Amino acid sequence: MKAIHLLPLLVAASTFAGDVRDKVAATATDTAGEERITPDTGIYGMPYGASEDAFIAKFGKPTGYFRITDTVSGMLYGKSHVFFFTNGGLSGVRVTHDVFDWRIANAMPKSTTLDLRAWQLDNGIRDGMSLVEVKRILGDRLSADRYHKFYLTDRARVDLDFMRTVGKEGDEDATVYGVFVKLK
Repeated sequence: MKAIHLLPLLVAASTFAGDVRDKVAATATDTAGEERITPDTGIYGMPYGASEDAFIAKFGKPTGYFRITDTVSGMLYGKSHVFFFTNGGLSGVRVTHDVFDWRIANAMPKSTTLDLRAWQLDNGIRDGMSLVEVKRILGDRLSADRYHKFYLTDRARVDLDFMRTVGKEGDEDATVYGVFVKLK
């Protein structure tokens, strides 16, 4: 059986593809921008469709960059934020305490002010809000499938993550700890 030597192929491929590490920051990044996520128009003041380069110009280089599919990429900012780009344009965000497995996240330093930012949606839903308060805001617009609570806007789907205290079942104890906003 012949051994396949991958290193020369990878070196040749990277010569033509560019180095993804060029997009990644080595040091802490101070990020500016609006505090709110507006599911129908954009995220922290960046409109949907904004290019990766425009996003980096505003928020600095990400701490990580990865390809999800041929058309979708993700830029990681600190432990808590992943911004999604479809065909190079901003198309969504995932915000939670630790985007990756907690063991990986614990090995990462908090490196951006986005890790310290308390996110809020334009309708007032925010990190740490109770499920009871969310229901008061959304009413019958809050939907649920087996594992997720979500609502739809004109252009986006907004998934909300809730955390409960072990041993408690009621809505009064559940609090929001994460959000996933993506264009439909």
